[in-house]
Amino acid sequence: MKYFIVLIMFILSVSCSSKKCKLASFSAFTHYQINQADEVIIGTDKLPRFNVYDNPNGKVIFNLPPDQESGWGINIVDENENYFKIYNIWRRESKSMYYWENDWMPKFEYVWIEKGSVGINTSNYDGEIIEIHKKPNNKSKIVGYINAVQTVRVFDICGDWAFIEVVNKEGEKVTGWMSPKFQCANPLSTCP
Repeated sequence: MKYFIVLIMFILSVSCSSKKCKLASFSAFTHYQINQADEVIIGTDKLPRFNVYDNPNGKVIFNLPPDQESGWGINIVDENENYFKIYNIWRRESKSMYYWENDWMPKFEYVWIEKGSVGINTSNYDGEIIEIHKKPNNKSKIVGYINAVQTVRVFDICGDWAFIEVVNKEGEKVTGWMSPKFQCANPLSTCP
């Protein structure tokens, strides 16, 4: 019986620590659908509102509409199984590269959003092919490639790595980990 209890404890400790990621601040943007659209769809009911929650599985405290040209920038600081914890929601002003608070929206700090509801752009502007990995490191198995610049959905983070869903050149959806080298959290412009 003693060995059985030790075995169960070992299995639980291994399964609970299978994702050993350093907590890092991660930037992304809301309303990723705008960047994926072939035509401008602002002002219609085609885009969903972006739900902001008080707690994981909590109540919706704000229904964020899209900005006029893009989504809103967010900074992910924590996570749980189905939600990202974000520090703040901001708008990127076109006159500068600084972040400014919105004058019409309440200031939200440390609120929760659903995983898979945010996006990032790829930064393979010169035609680079981005490898998508099975695990969040360059040595893990390659499960797919990104051949063109596109907006991808973010479902999880591990340090600077993003677990994404991407459409490959054959039109198939592929999920896996993307290196921070090719990530761009700016919905309006390219990244250096």
